[in-house]
Amino acid sequence: MEAPEKLYILFNRPYTVDYTKLNKRRCEEEVEYTRTDAFIEKAAKWLMDNIQNYTDDGMGEHSFVLVQDLKEDFKNYMKGELT
Repeated sequence: MEAPEKLYILFNRPYTVDYTKLNKRRCEEEVEYTRTDAFIEKAAKWLMDNIQNYTDDGMGEHSFVLVQDLKEDFKNYMKGELT
């Protein structure tokens, strides 16, 4: 069984956890937790889908960017493996 991408937990109730219902928000006061790997993948996908909007060289041409290297370096940085 794979862990859900997000979990929602309410801390101001007596400590009882129904693990079958943690992946749906039931009220606004619940705290949302996101799996780190899911967060990094979502951020990397956005980066790859939108990088062309941020790489203009000022003359209307897109600059050459090592997109795959940027993506992998970004993922490693988010994991704390790159400074």
